[in-house]
Amino acid sequence: MTIDPGIALALAVHAHKGVYALLLGSGVSRAAGIPTGYEVTTALIKRVATAAGEDPGTNPDAWYESKFGRVASYSKLIEEIASTPPERMSLLRGFFEPTTDEREQGLKLPTRAHKSIAKLVAAGYINVIITTNFDRLLEDALNAEGVNPYVVSAPDQIAGMMPLTHINTCLIVKIHGDYLDTRIKNTPDELAGYDIDSNALLDRIFSEYGLIVCGWSCDWDPALCAAVTRNTRFRFGTFWMSRGSLTATAEGVAKFRFATINKIDSADQAFGDLEARVSALSEERIADPVSPQIALALTKRFMSEDKHFIQLEDLVVRELNSVRDQCAPNFFPMSEVPTHSSFVGRVGRMETVCAKIIPMVAALAYWGSNRNDALIARCVSSLARQESFSGAIYDYWDRLRLYPANLTCYAACVSACIRQRFGLLKLLLVDSTIRQPLEEAKPLIQCIAPGRALHYEAAQWLDPVPNGGNRKTPGSDWICKQLQPMLGNVFGADVDFEDAFDKFEMLLMLISSDICGWAPIGRFSWRNARSAGGSTYQNLITEVRGLSEAHLVLASGLFGGKLDRFNAAVEKMTEGVSRAAWG
Repeated sequence: MTIDPGIALALAVHAHKGVYALLLGSGVSRAAGIPTGYEVTTALIKRVATAAGEDPGTNPDAWYESKFGRVASYSKLIEEIASTPPERMSLLRGFFEPTTDEREQGLKLPTRAHKSIAKLVAAGYINVIITTNFDRLLEDALNAEGVNPYVVSAPDQIAGMMPLTHINTCLIVKIHGDYLDTRIKNTPDELAGYDIDSNALLDRIFSEYGLIVCGWSCDWDPALCAAVTRNTRFRFGTFWMSRGSLTATAEGVAKFRFATINKIDSADQAFGDLEARVSALSEERIADPVSPQIALALTKRFMSEDKHFIQLEDLVVRELNSVRDQCAPNFFPMSEVPTHSSFVGRVGRMETVCAKIIPMVAALAYWGSNRNDALIARCVSSLARQESFSGAIYDYWDRLRLYPANLTCYAACVSACIRQRFGLLKLLLVDSTIRQPLEEAKPLIQCIAPGRALHYEAAQWLDPVPNGGNRKTPGSDWICKQLQPMLGNVFGADVDFEDAFDKFEMLLMLISSDICGWAPIGRFSWRNARSAGGSTYQNLITEVRGLSEAHLVLASGLFGGKLDRFNAAVEKMTEGVSRAAWG
């Protein structure tokens, strides 16, 4: 499994601070409702036609050329329509600056992408930005972060700029101009070539910096394409963010730079994720980060403030969908005869797929608030509703579809028990229900016992007893063994994980006895205590028999909040354990 390009980009930016330059096209400002230079030109032609009492039709460019005998030029149109600098400024502000209504709609204002870029600049990760855009959204976003950028937008400014090494703030090169300067490059002739000073600056940047490209199609910018591909001695890599397939021109430029292609949903998502990941790496000081650690760090960061809840939900739901997709029935042949190697292989694959969502959900349960609980329940319930393996020949395989839900629910519940957040247990195990085809809705607790997902006989293959024989609770043993390293970074080494695991499994058995009338038997029922005398089971029984009406378990609403129901469940549990071979 290769590292996701978005993760690779975050690692590169974090490891090489200030080394990567941004190359941004119109796609970055599209979400803000900012028009391109061509769109401004077209709008101006339509105004000229309207004033002349004519209809420019569907091809305003052709109408203008026929009417005036020349190709429409942005600069020429501006000069003809508005003859004085104040008039030009007033005209252009209508295209690039928001009205009151647009501001209320969030249009022509810095987007999440601009704000995330500004945060990266403020933190010192990005120092150079080249953009084909005329707007000032980047400058506005940077000013909001306390950064006063050094902006050059015309050949004479580039010729007179300070040496690159002496610019102690972010450099923005508006290679095609600024909307308040009518010398904007917009026509094919204007975009065909740059002046000597502009080319020299671009040559230096494209040689000395790595590149992060976003929102740029390449198709209309031959001079910029030539600048990117002119130098073959670039020292750092290129990451190309793309919503869909690259254009033929862009593909050629990307191949020349040996670019890593990063498929994205939008510039907002891409730069939002990049800033969040880099910040998480910086805050957590991860020395050798891998995806699960980054996912955990991001989860903790987004949980820290309510204003990040949407980003938190996006992060978790994307990972949830990824797990569901990779654990779908079509990934596993149902006709294959279960063997030691095939069963162990499938279990291992599912654990790898769940390696990020498990610590994320555990962190939500351990550090989170009630607001996060619904998100946890959504994850566990969604995984428990994973489509049944239609036509499954072997029960081993059909049960295994519940393994991701099993692992995720255990991670959340053990974490919740450590924090005594028993209300979350009630939400997950009792209040959350699932409905399979042709079945009635049932509490989630009926789907997450180890034996429900890991068939007893097959589970013996996962961690065979060294001298032969069977394990008493192979599924429970295996889940405990797998979760412990996954959750170590969630609540630290000072937590006795096995003790917390056993306490949860006892509660699981008690709740199941109360709700379902039957109970899965966990490893706590036979395991020897590592500290106090007696078995773990005996110690836990002593502890639960001392519960009072005021205990948090009952206060959460479990067992209907009634001590007599709880005590009845304890008696059912002790009967079940006594009937076991080791009872």
